[in-house]
Amino acid sequence: MADITVLFVDDEVNVLSSLKRGLYKEDYRCMFAESAGEALKIMEDHKIAVIVTDMKMPGMDGLALLRILKEKYPNTVRVVLSGYTHLQQVVLAINQGDIYRYITKPWKVEDEFKPVIRQAVEYHQLLAGKEELQKALEFKNASIQNILNVMNEKLSISRKDYDNVKKFIKGIMAFLMSEMINPVQTNTDTAAFFDMAQRFCQGFLNTIPTEISEFKAAGLLEGITASVSRYKIFEKIYIKNEDHNNIICCGNYKLTLYTVIYILNYISTQNNAGELNMGIITKNELKYIDTEIYADIRTVYKSDYTMQNNLMLVEKLINTTLKELGVIVRIRNQNNVIQLKYKTMFVPKSV
Repeated sequence: MADITVLFVDDEVNVLSSLKRGLYKEDYRCMFAESAGEALKIMEDHKIAVIVTDMKMPGMDGLALLRILKEKYPNTVRVVLSGYTHLQQVVLAINQGDIYRYITKPWKVEDEFKPVIRQAVEYHQLLAGKEELQKALEFKNASIQNILNVMNEKLSISRKDYDNVKKFIKGIMAFLMSEMINPVQTNTDTAAFFDMAQRFCQGFLNTIPTEISEFKAAGLLEGITASVSRYKIFEKIYIKNEDHNNIICCGNYKLTLYTVIYILNYISTQNNAGELNMGIITKNELKYIDTEIYADIRTVYKSDYTMQNNLMLVEKLINTTLKELGVIVRIRNQNNVIQLKYKTMFVPKSV
């Protein structure tokens, strides 16, 4: 118990001297103070496990010292050393819950004093162990709560993904049924038509799990530019001169990136490569954040009429499948320029 310190407080020097002689072989470290003020100074610099104090002392008495100790050092075990004449003070200290035990003067060191101090030290160790167990339990509870929070968050995302896939499947089925009943007049044969729908479905599934976040418009434009440049879809790519680093978008980055690239890829398969001009704007509405990607694509068409109908088909595919996910697309062909507007609305959690 070398790390355990017991402090003895008594204004009578002979009492402290007697304690020094009687306790020098004990396992714990002993410190001594001749007044309550000196004891408080020692407490500031040392970790005291047990304090044994006299009640009747000049200046600050033992009862006042115990009250301070109870407030400032609640983990220090408090023992009273008193004579029979101080019984009223001892009873008052006991009633106030300020002490663990009391020892009456005169005492027998071996039979009375040492056993009480050892019990007080053991009691302090028990309290310390209890505190450590309490801290460990609180830490484990916090860890378990963190795990539960992560699991609940993942479960919430999974449910959201499940709902999104259901909405997407409902949309793709509506699109396919609509085209079977009222097909758009295009040059797309049946195999190519279903291939277009299948590719879009596969790409959508790659955007799962859903990740809703904030991201810079510049980062999204860089992602789009990198993808179309990799496959050399367009001869020239221009970004409008807005400061996109200061434009913050909110929503599903992966879904937005994939859908825009899908449209651009489809346009490139129907035309000769040309120029691509892009930009992004955002608006904070009352209940949602509106992000709009706009693009002008200059190409040489194989057939204006056929191309316009094919664009209508792609527009219908995306709007039918992604409308319930907050995505709206508009594609128009005017004077050899295809105008694309991709709009997504993100509803913040606080709404």
